[in-house]
Amino acid sequence: MCSTSSNSRSPGFAGANPNQHRYNIEQPALDSVSTRLNLEPDPGPLGPGQLGYLHQPEQLEPDVNENRITASFTYNKPLGDGNNWRPPSPGAAR
Repeated sequence: MCSTSSNSRSPGFAGANPNQHRYNIEQPALDSVSTRLNLEPDPGPLGPGQLGYLHQPEQLEPDVNENRITASFTYNKPLGDGNNWRPPSPGAAR
């Protein structure tokens, strides 16, 4: 049985880190955006990917913007009785 599901999200957010004066409340500018897409072709595999644009994230480098791209793949195998087996992520702590 093969069924495909997918979903996506695209939130806006303030890309800059807060300055050293954190005791005052500032109006954040929603100047950055990210998009996340999840593809699940069957109940087992899952492949999320993310794209992001950060407008001037670092205060010491105000003219530098960042584009970020990430992707991953996960496989989940049901073992019966509600148990699952999922291989560890390559960067997972052991």
